[in-house]
Amino acid sequence: MRTESNNNTSLKFFIAFFIAVVTFSSVSVPYALGIDPPWMFANNFLHLDQRIGTVCFTSFGPLGFLLWTTPTADNILIASIFWLLIRFFLAFTSIELVFKLNKEASIGKLIFRSILIFLILIMIPAVFGYLAIFFSVISLLLLHCLEPTKNRYLLYAAFFALINLLICPTYSTLPFSALFTYLVIFSINEKSLKQFIRVVFFGVISYLALWLIINHSLISIVKFLIVNFNLIIGCQVAASLNPANNWLDIGVVFVAFSAVFLVFRNRNFFAVNGQLTPALFLLPFFIAFKYAYAREDTHLFFMFYFLATTFCYFLVIASSNKKILVLLIIGLAALFFSLKNQFAVGYKNNFLVLNTQGLTNIKTKIFQYPEYKDSLLRLSAKNLKQGKMPKIVLEKVGNSSVDIYPEDVSLIVANFLNWQPRPLAQSLLITTAYLDQLNATHFADSDKAPSFIIWAPLKLNSGLFRVDGDGRYLLSEAPATIYQILKWYKVELLIPPFAVLKRTKTPQVLSPKILKSEEIAWNAWVKVPEGYSGILRAHVFPEETWFEKIKIILYKQDSLWVDYKLIDGSVISHRFVTSTAAQGIWVSPAIATFPEIFTRKLNVLAIRFQHSTDDFFVDKIKITWEQINFRKTNPRSN
Repeated sequence: MRTESNNNTSLKFFIAFFIAVVTFSSVSVPYALGIDPPWMFANNFLHLDQRIGTVCFTSFGPLGFLLWTTPTADNILIASIFWLLIRFFLAFTSIELVFKLNKEASIGKLIFRSILIFLILIMIPAVFGYLAIFFSVISLLLLHCLEPTKNRYLLYAAFFALINLLICPTYSTLPFSALFTYLVIFSINEKSLKQFIRVVFFGVISYLALWLIINHSLISIVKFLIVNFNLIIGCQVAASLNPANNWLDIGVVFVAFSAVFLVFRNRNFFAVNGQLTPALFLLPFFIAFKYAYAREDTHLFFMFYFLATTFCYFLVIASSNKKILVLLIIGLAALFFSLKNQFAVGYKNNFLVLNTQGLTNIKTKIFQYPEYKDSLLRLSAKNLKQGKMPKIVLEKVGNSSVDIYPEDVSLIVANFLNWQPRPLAQSLLITTAYLDQLNATHFADSDKAPSFIIWAPLKLNSGLFRVDGDGRYLLSEAPATIYQILKWYKVELLIPPFAVLKRTKTPQVLSPKILKSEEIAWNAWVKVPEGYSGILRAHVFPEETWFEKIKIILYKQDSLWVDYKLIDGSVISHRFVTSTAAQGIWVSPAIATFPEIFTRKLNVLAIRFQHSTDDFFVDKIKITWEQINFRKTNPRSN
């Protein structure tokens, strides 16, 4: 008996090791300019001295460098070993489930089903991304512990959910929601909270221990969680793209998902708690749907579809008498999904792009690591060449502390600057008033604020203020932060496309002056106050109806827009977010480049607020106008 068990364990280890090696890959990227590469650089660079998740924040946690790894220190080697181990655990857990649910099956059938799982494990990261691996591991562990004697699997699931939280809090909502569902339903079935309390206690202690090991301090945990909660709730509206959804596509995926669940309607699919099998996926499925169809980026679509089909696929392989029917449903849904989502941002039809280069990846990223890192550094130097600043800028800054605004912090590594980062290193992350205030407080603090800010547009050859891909205007997306920059920094040097701002000891602007408050209507032009001077801003307070609040919880809010009618007769439009609009929307003068704050006088005559016909707001909007005057004459351009 023991020999047979040992033989099975050896076979499972061999199959899992083979799968982990053959499918191995990890994401390593060079340094580069733009929007996405800078936060990858920040995650890797700030991780070295425990500042990610403690002092500085991105949409990733203190272990975020494991997901997108740059040639910083030995991060690539660490990440490669990490993902190899995770893949092995995923493969072993999958194979173990196959053996458990098919005890009477022949070795031939076990090997056949193992091959099918092998194909799925190849597909998960290739199609759905690396964070899908964590949900795969956690869901399989929960399926294991549907038999109540397997408590250790539940603790394993909780532990991996915590690791996911430390890598990417946004995606950790999926495994945590599955874990929460299991604990609630299990507690109801057993009429006991012991299991729930045990897992929560284990989770809290493990999380504190992991945080202490990574960051050597427990002080910043609460702030990290609050910041990421704001990033999650703010992203849905502020970062939404392509808001017109394809309901036929959504409907087909929902029908396919429901059809697969019909296979598991038998409560005795597992010996105990079989009804949990489909329930584990319902809440994650809803969350993925809600956020995937808020932004409509390809990677979010794939995560949504991954939840809708792939794990049902796992279950079918493991133990279903209706495999052909379910596989047909999933296959047709996958084909339909792939064809219909060509409108998604960054779409690539990569359902057939599978990773089979595991041995090559292990050879280059682990056994030939120094050479691989050098090749990425050479490519990085080539990518960053355009970001080299003029000699006069570098001489002006010297070794003083510097921050880059609005987001291309890759300029730090391109020019070997002494980086003094703000809490949210990229302005496009500012989606709530809380996040805006974090950066504003940083720039207002003379001890924490950098000596210089280098204002660099997104495209170095354009000279234009960056307007996000989602249409937001830079001067309105972080009103409190912009005010503190105007207050404590003056233009020291203008070498287009760069503006060097130097911190001063005295405020550069007067306190904001309230001009008047009024109520205005949606979709109607409103003249700006007459006789104002300096900078004109509007604190805007749109009020959502209860129906709209419910819609946001269950689905999403569509785009809100503010139109500007300029003195030259032209009209420009920008998106705005309700939470930061209350801090102040920039109205006039209309500005494209930073020097125009002091030189250009293209004033705005009227503004108009619009919302989608699918949203529901109170008819009137409360608005408070304010002006900001400079304390003294500002220096001319150099």
